[in-house]
Amino acid sequence: MTAGSGQEKEENDARWREAASLRARFRSWVVVWLAPESCFRAYRRSSNARRVGGLTAPSSADMAELIKQADASRTREKTT
Repeated sequence: MTAGSGQEKEENDARWREAASLRARFRSWVVVWLAPESCFRAYRRSSNARRVGGLTAPSSADMAELIKQADASRTREKTT
C-alpha cells in the first residue's frame, strides 16, 4: 500500500464517520458518503420521500445545511 492510498483510506473513513454523525443528527434522513463521486448523498426516510429527491453536497457542513433547508421547506408546506 502506498502512502497516498493510506491517506486516501483515512480520508474516506473520516467521511463515513461524518455521514454517520449526520444520520444521528438528522434521524429522518439516510446519509451516505459516495467515495467515487467525492460527495455526500442524503435521502428522506419518510413515505413521502418522492417529494424531495436525494440531496448531494461536497461536505458534511454543506449537507447539514441542505437537510435543514429541506426540513424547513417541508414544515412550511405542512402549515400552509
